[in-house]
This record gives sequence, C-alpha cells and structure tokens, in this order.
Amino acid sequence: PASLRHADFFALPKSKQADLVWKHLFLERSPISEAQLGVLTCLRKFGLGEHLLQKDLAAIRAWFEKQNSLEHTDRVFELAGLRYVVMTNVPFDQREADTWVRPTAQIDANTHCFEETDVLEQTFCSKRFKTALRCDPILKGD
Repeated sequence: PASLRHADFFALPKSKQADLVWKHLFLERSPISEAQLGVLTCLRKFGLGEHLLQKDLAAIRAWFEKQNSLEHTDRVFELAGLRYVVMTNVPFDQREADTWVRPTAQIDANTHCFEETDVLEQTFCSKRFKTALRCDPILKGD
C-alpha cells in the first residue's frame, strides 16, 4: 500500500512481505507486467496451476516447503534449459564473506589463503553455480 514506507516493508518478516506482494500484485490487480506474468508462468511450470486458479498462496507455500532444495534447483535448471549460472561474489562484503568462511578465519601470511578448516562447506551444486569475483567495490574505492 502507498502508506507503507520502504523501510517498514523491508523490516517485515519475509512471509509478511510476500503476503503484501501477493495481495497487491495478484489479488487486487490483474497480472499484466512481465514480472507478474513471469511469476505465474513459473508456478504453472511447477504444476501449481490449480492453486493459482484458486489464488491459494497457502497451498503454494506448502508445496514449496515440501521441496528438497537441491532437487528443486535441478528441476528449475531443467525447465529453464540451463546448464549453469554465474553468480558474483563480493568477498569484501562481510555478509557474503560469512557464507564462505568462518567468522574467526584469518588469512595465512605464508600461503595467502584461508586454512582449509576455516572454509565453510557449501551445500549448493558447484557444477550449476559458477562463481565470479566482483572487485568493482575496490576499484570504486567503496
């Protein structure tokens, strides 16, 4: 709603954010934008057409809750005709670094690398998610 400030929206739990998006973009309006149609197309491809007809967000959420994340990722890639995607990583952003190495990790002065025990195990499929280093924050001086 127009009365909701951006900061207030993003302070809400993700489920409440999704409730508002669903209400304002799919229940109160006809989905005509590319983004709206893209969401509906993806949900139909997942076999959720009946839930869409009923506008049943709870049933859609329940379906996603039952999915194994790695198997679902494989299905998404298959439906999209993708072999892999490239994701950028900003190692200088603390939030991103915390997903790759332990918070107490230190770079070894001799090897210029993290200790193997400091690197966190990743659960994503590295064959599907290629990485690329984003260094523009350093080049920009951020």
